[in-house]
Amino acid sequence: MKTTTNTKPTNTAPFDGSARQRLAHMGVLTAGGKPAGAVMPVFAGIFGGSFFDDFVALYQKPSELRSIYNIFADLLAKRA
Repeated sequence: MKTTTNTKPTNTAPFDGSARQRLAHMGVLTAGGKPAGAVMPVFAGIFGGSFFDDFVALYQKPSELRSIYNIFADLLAKRA
């Protein structure tokens, strides 16, 4: 069996390089370094889902949920 040693570097791993390069490779940043707009709703949904999961795990009584909901509703009303 013949074996060869490749001394030339092969393709780099997708996550070698700077954080900006990694984020661009994942499609989070554009080539110019700006946030990719199409990806942001996905991140907002992930964050919102994670927040909601933690929220209902922490506050299990309906009365606790209602008081927290009212705080958010008041904040939203002040924003409008």
